[in-house]
Amino acid sequence: MTPTTYDRRAFLRRAGLTGAAAAAVAAGLPRPAAAQDIELAPFLHGVASGDPLADRVILWTRVTPPQGHDGSDIPVTFVVATDPDLQDVVVTGETAATAARDWTVKVDPTGLDPFTYYFFGFTALGRSSLVARTKTAPAAGAGNDHLRFGLVSCSSYQHGYFNAYASLAERDDLDLIVHLGDYIYEYPAGGYGNAEMQGIRDHEPPVEMVALAEYRARHGQYKLDPDLRRLHQLFPFVTTWDDHESTDNSWRDGANNHNPDEPDTPNEAGVPWAQRKADAQRAYDEWMPIRSTGDPAVIYRHLPYGDLADLILLDTRLEGRDEQVEVVLGVEGAGLTLVHAEVSDPDRHIISPTQMSWFQDRLSSATGQWKLVLQQVVVGQWNVGAIPRLGEFAGLPDTPKIIADGGNGLNPDSWDGYTADRDRFLDHLADNGIDDVVVLTGDVHSSWAMDLTKDPSNPLVYNPITGGSVGVEFVVPSVTSGSIAEIAGPFADGQAVVVAGLQAANPHLRWADLKEHGYAILDVTPEHAQADWYFNPTVLEPTSASTHAASWKAEAGTNRLTASTEAAAGAPAPAQPPAAPPSAPTPEPTTDPTATPTTPPTDGGGSLPATGGGAVAAIGAVAAAAALRLRNRTSADADAES
Repeated sequence: MTPTTYDRRAFLRRAGLTGAAAAAVAAGLPRPAAAQDIELAPFLHGVASGDPLADRVILWTRVTPPQGHDGSDIPVTFVVATDPDLQDVVVTGETAATAARDWTVKVDPTGLDPFTYYFFGFTALGRSSLVARTKTAPAAGAGNDHLRFGLVSCSSYQHGYFNAYASLAERDDLDLIVHLGDYIYEYPAGGYGNAEMQGIRDHEPPVEMVALAEYRARHGQYKLDPDLRRLHQLFPFVTTWDDHESTDNSWRDGANNHNPDEPDTPNEAGVPWAQRKADAQRAYDEWMPIRSTGDPAVIYRHLPYGDLADLILLDTRLEGRDEQVEVVLGVEGAGLTLVHAEVSDPDRHIISPTQMSWFQDRLSSATGQWKLVLQQVVVGQWNVGAIPRLGEFAGLPDTPKIIADGGNGLNPDSWDGYTADRDRFLDHLADNGIDDVVVLTGDVHSSWAMDLTKDPSNPLVYNPITGGSVGVEFVVPSVTSGSIAEIAGPFADGQAVVVAGLQAANPHLRWADLKEHGYAILDVTPEHAQADWYFNPTVLEPTSASTHAASWKAEAGTNRLTASTEAAAGAPAPAQPPAAPPSAPTPEPTTDPTATPTTPPTDGGGSLPATGGGAVAAIGAVAAAAALRLRNRTSADADAES
């Protein structure tokens, strides 16, 4: 695909740039590291929702304190309505943005109707947020017969524009966005990324994120991206982390990219892994619209979606994973090989025995027809023996560390490195007759459709035409992060040959693309679960264009994939809310010293530049402004109509 041109005004609008910043970009100067739209202040990071249930959904925002704020709690009001003008109000409430949670706010209003669109917004410091749209999950017994989810993963800011988000934001046929991990990246400015984006989309803060303040600031920078901000405004998200929300190839007790004794960056020196991991998990809990469990380290969870589906989210990254098998030079001199058969050690785990027991119980007790397993790394076997040179790229950032095991290349960071746990999963499906299991995966910056079977190379166990698999797996491409073909440059223009070699070595691999960026749509009905892949033409320029690339589906009860000739279609959603906040009264500047305190903020009260900070000095003058007027119903009316 060739890069498309783009309209300059559309670019500025998507960048969220106004005034002098817009003039600078129009004059050809580099785009700022993060797009701050002062019109959104103090809700610079927009609004979001997530983890829907049948009667509630998490609502999220952040209130950026005005310059000179004293660190005291900031009162926040929220409203949920059935219309984008927030006139038909069903729920209102009050909460507070606090320094302890980096001024982020999460509320969980109850009493909502199942599988229903709602609109919501926040007010604070006399200003109103964007109005956002969300949707609750179906209820059990409601008889819903169609679900559509947008699937994304691996969105490195320094690699380019989030065009997959822009494409999804133009769709009106989705119930939910699923982000399968690597929502943010830890690298410093000028680190892992596309050279063409240096000076245009550099990370803030410019250091590798190691401490709590840095993780918070990086989350803040990503949520200033106009395409991500817009997508959060339009759809609820369900998310799980992978490694880069903490650092590269992380596991329970360490990470490939954590070296406190020999630090890669000065701020990493002497930082214990336990503290770094805890800080990353705390920031994730604060900045993501995830349903908190009371422990930021626990994100594996279950979301029922009526009679049609159960969403089962795993944490294969930080909760119970043993260290990945090391890549070492074998004595045969034939490439990279294993010294020990550690990948099949039954005492090594990718999830803890506790999580495995929980996972098996959720699979057995699921009431939805389709069991959708949302997780991070590839479950199916991936024999890359057909590409021996890929091992040469094992030292590059964020690339599979390919090893040879009995002549077969594999990626020990995936379930291939923990085959006993994979057997426990697949055996549980076979032994209990559990059908219609679909695994959704990110991580590897490529697109795959795979049957899941214990022994794909044994024709007595599995045949791609007649069956033998116990489930299917859809792997979604990266939003921006370097694809396999881009990393392994010699293969970029000959991926058809490479994919053919992979399929010859992996008969359960029904389709793959190793080059393109984009997203997938999962279409679920009682008859099928179908994945449709869409690719963006470029990540180096902003565009919302995308092209349908492939479709594969599992028919109900078959547990194997067949190609589909066309993408599935869905029903349109209600009108999208505007990309600007509703008007709110702006009072005369106040001289009240309590409205513009001069005491320095404490415990995270100040924001790093990428998250707003001094950009909202003007908000201090309106700290005593009147709140957005809401047409409140009485409690009795609300109870009667819920």
